[in-house]
Amino acid sequence: MDPSTNKKALALLLGLGFVCVFLLTPAGFETRPIPSIHPLGFVVLAGIFTTVGLNLLGLVLMNRRPRIAAVVVSVGFFLVFTGITIDQVGLFSTFGPPTRISVVEWAFVLIELGVLLLAARLYRVSPRRTAPTA
Repeated sequence: MDPSTNKKALALLLGLGFVCVFLLTPAGFETRPIPSIHPLGFVVLAGIFTTVGLNLLGLVLMNRRPRIAAVVVSVGFFLVFTGITIDQVGLFSTFGPPTRISVVEWAFVLIELGVLLLAARLYRVSPRRTAPTA
C-alpha cells in the first residue's frame, strides 16, 4: 500500500473519530449530568479532547511530515482505550454509561485501533527526512 493510500485511509478514520467524539458529548448521546462526573472522569475527558487535538495536528502534518504525524496520532489509541475502560468499569460518573454511549465508545476504540495500525504502516513506508547539508 503506497503512502497516499495510507494517508487517505488514515484521514477517513480520523474523521470517523471526530464524529464519535461529537456523539460522546451532550450535543450527541451523552445524558449524564455534569455534577455526576467523578474527578477521574474529568481526566478522561481531558484525554479524549487531547486525542482530538493530536488527531487534528496529525491531519495538518500528514502531507509534509508523515512520520511525525504517524507518531502523533498513535498516542490517541492509548488515551481513548484507557478512558473508555474507566467509563465502562463505572469510575467516570455516578451513573453507568447509557447503551448508546457504550456502543459509540467501543466503536471509537476500534477506530483508534485502526488509526494506530495505519499510522504504524504510514511510519514504515514514509521516507525519513534528512537535514539539509551545508
